[in-house]
Amino acid sequence: MQQPRPFSPADVARNAANGAGDLRIGLGCEAMRLGDPAELGALIAALLPHGPVKLTARADRPITISANAQVPIDALPLPASATAQCDRDLLRITLPWPEVERVVAPVSCAPDLRLSGRSFLVADDSHTNLLILAEMLKAAGGHVDVVSSGPCAVELAMTRGYDLLLLDISMPGMGGCEVLELIRARACTTPAFAVTANAMSHQVREYIDAGFAGHLAKPLQTDDLVQAISDFFA
Repeated sequence: MQQPRPFSPADVARNAANGAGDLRIGLGCEAMRLGDPAELGALIAALLPHGPVKLTARADRPITISANAQVPIDALPLPASATAQCDRDLLRITLPWPEVERVVAPVSCAPDLRLSGRSFLVADDSHTNLLILAEMLKAAGGHVDVVSSGPCAVELAMTRGYDLLLLDISMPGMGGCEVLELIRARACTTPAFAVTANAMSHQVREYIDAGFAGHLAKPLQTDDLVQAISDFFA
C-alpha cells in the first residue's frame, strides 16, 4: 500500500462506478479517511459487475463494502489490510482505514510568496474538506474564509473581496457551477477554481467552459494545491 492519503470514500466510489452498476452510498461516506483511494476504487470497480454494492463508513467504524457473496474473493483486488467474510448471500469487506480528523497532524509547509497575504473563500459541504483546505492555504500564507453551502458562498463572494474562490462542484442544493453562474450574473468577476473528484479531461473542459479559471482534483495534496494556485497567480 502506498503512503496513506486523505480521501472521501463516496467520491472515490462514484468515480470508480462512473455511472454504471448499482452503487449505494451509506452514511458517513463523504467524511475523509486515510488510505489508498486507488485500492478502494479498484475494489468497487471489480464488485459492481456482479450486482449491487453498498458502501458505508460511519464515524468510529471501519469502511465496509457489502456485495454479492457469489463473487470469488480470490479474484478481488483486496487491499492488504482488508478482511472479507461471507454470510449466506452477502459478502462483507472491511477496511480499517481511519478517519482523517482523528489522525491528521497540522499541515506544515513553507509559506509561498505568491499566496502570502492573499484571501480565499472555500466552499464545501464536508466539514473535513473545509478543515483540510483551510489548513493547507493558511500554512502557505493565505487568509481563508470557509462556508458549507452554495448560497453562503454566493453571499460572501458578493460582499467580500477575495483573490480566489475554491468551489466544491457537488455541494447539495447548489453546487460550484451554480454558484459561479449566479455570481457572474451579478457582475462578480473573482476567479474561481472547481474542486472535485471528477477530474477526467472532458470534465475539466466542462469546468473551464463554465467559467472556472482552473480545477483542483480530490483527494488534495498540499504540494499540488499550492503549486496550482501559485501558478495561477504567477
